[in-house]
Amino acid sequence: MVLARGVYDYIVVGAGSAGCAMAARLAERGKQVLLLEAGSKDTNPVFRVPLLSILHGVLVSRKYNWRYFSEPEPALEGRTIYQPRGRLFGGSSSINGMIWVRGHPRDYDGWAELSNDPSWSYEALLQYFRASESKGAGGATTFRGGSGPLRVSPLRWNHPLSSAFMSACCEAGLKQTDDFNSGNNTEGVGFYEMNQHEGLRVSASHAYLWPNLHRDNLHVKPDSLVTRVLLNGQRAVGVEFQPFKGGPAEKAEAPEVVLCGGVFNSPQLLNLSGIGPRPDLEAAGISCIHNLPGVGKNLQDHLDIGVEVSNPSCESLALSPWALPMMLRAPLQFVLQRSGPLTSNGVDAGGYLKSSKDIPYEDLQMHFFPGSFRDYKAAGLLGHRFALNVYLSRPRSRGTAKIVSGNPREHLQLHFNFLEEKADQEALISGVRQVREILKQPALAKFRGVELLPGDEVDSDQGILSFIKKHCKSAHHPIGTCKMGLDDHAVVDADLRVHGIDGLSIVDSSIMPTHVTSNPYSTVMAIAEKASDKMLAT
Repeated sequence: MVLARGVYDYIVVGAGSAGCAMAARLAERGKQVLLLEAGSKDTNPVFRVPLLSILHGVLVSRKYNWRYFSEPEPALEGRTIYQPRGRLFGGSSSINGMIWVRGHPRDYDGWAELSNDPSWSYEALLQYFRASESKGAGGATTFRGGSGPLRVSPLRWNHPLSSAFMSACCEAGLKQTDDFNSGNNTEGVGFYEMNQHEGLRVSASHAYLWPNLHRDNLHVKPDSLVTRVLLNGQRAVGVEFQPFKGGPAEKAEAPEVVLCGGVFNSPQLLNLSGIGPRPDLEAAGISCIHNLPGVGKNLQDHLDIGVEVSNPSCESLALSPWALPMMLRAPLQFVLQRSGPLTSNGVDAGGYLKSSKDIPYEDLQMHFFPGSFRDYKAAGLLGHRFALNVYLSRPRSRGTAKIVSGNPREHLQLHFNFLEEKADQEALISGVRQVREILKQPALAKFRGVELLPGDEVDSDQGILSFIKKHCKSAHHPIGTCKMGLDDHAVVDADLRVHGIDGLSIVDSSIMPTHVTSNPYSTVMAIAEKASDKMLAT
């Protein structure tokens, strides 16, 4: 059917992380909301089991994952880089690693400068970070929320190797912290907090959407692919969509359209609607209605590289006879106690480093993995080993997400241009050297065998750089393709409204002008809380 004009106050496109929060907050305040999602409902119980949801959603599923791949990356020996993105209620929050960290306050103060709007400073954003979370241990504080929808808690099970890693960090001179999300605390190492409650994943869908589905003013349509924004001159008036697997098109109209499709789908939908760089649109056979050069530009991601060592004492996660007792206990631990390896995200500990003493604050983040899943292949689990991964938190290299077709089912061409900037190369080389030193500390000596990657023989800067180019991967944190700001390549203003188009906003990771020193999920939720608050105030 064609949905009636004037029924909705808002149309929200995408029931991912930001979309769930936007739709819920608007509906809670009595607005008539239509939420359209290309994927399915997240009713499969596997998505509540932390370790299984990651393995299934990231590595196996084609039904619940958009499965993007970059074009061959010139600086990475022509390799294509995998980018999983969730296609279901909750989006990537239903398959991500659940790590809940905010990054450094200076990240957000930089956004305030770029947008010339102090409401994007960390001090101003703090209320929205707090509004989104409910910290299970300790409750509300000056920096932490105690009653938000997203439950945040320490893991109920930590791998024994992770504790040894923490001791090794202290031996290497790093300080330990109990809370990365208090004040200016992106320094040192600690156990990460997770979006979990009693051992179960708490996605944006379970936190925001499901508790509001009973509302008569919230209408949700899964398996609905939005193909374009409907425009009347320079104003958005609705959207056109169709069943994801194909079928007749439908239209829905509203005075406000909010795109929450994420870093790839939001710029693509703008392009399909005739909004974007004129040369790219015309080359794809799309009439340019509004020339907006920055759409699809400014693509950034955290590039990840791991130093891997053997584990001859066989404590690490692996498929082996020595791991069989742990594997057999795991289902019972989960069912009876909501504990054990199935509640883990696989990287329960980590921290932050500086690539150089000359920089003002940390630009590298570590994740300790008590196992290996090298290149997303099961072969990485056939042998006991563990790895310390480091990624570049604030990359200088910039890429593009370019439309090549008017077919909404054809993915954008992704060119990340990883390691294009020499400063990024130097920072990751420093990161490899530092995590190597941590792995050599006495606390890990009884667990550690030989260095498998890059290998002790690789010690020169050029050798380490070659190793990085051959083995690095994405940390799955892409952002920036519809950036907020005032310059010629900005796509949205400080209120997240698309420049030059009335009634059209973007609320997701694509609006982030620069990357943050952390996993970006908590940042996306704060953006959504801020955006909904602003919309409801106008």
